[in-house]
Amino acid sequence: MTRKLRRRKLMKKKQKLPKTTLQTLILSKSQFKKTTARTWVRDRGFKFAKLDEKTNTYRFRQLDPKRFQKKSFRTIAITKGVKAVIGRKKRILKKKSK
Repeated sequence: MTRKLRRRKLMKKKQKLPKTTLQTLILSKSQFKKTTARTWVRDRGFKFAKLDEKTNTYRFRQLDPKRFQKKSFRTIAITKGVKAVIGRKKRILKKKSK
């Protein structure tokens, strides 16, 4: 079953799709230099201060991975040379006050 069909079935049942949140932006070194990568991230309103440089990519962490559910991460393509790691945040239970 394709992703589109699953989504349609969920919408018919009026179930909510799980909300995902951006955890990291990944920019390809073949498409961006370090300064242009930082500018691209900043101009789109994301955090850009912490840069993790890998062999082929620049990674800009937006949120700590500890704040997400295990095994909920996936990588999606945004534009040419830009990917994003998304995931579902952990639920925070609020204590009832007496």
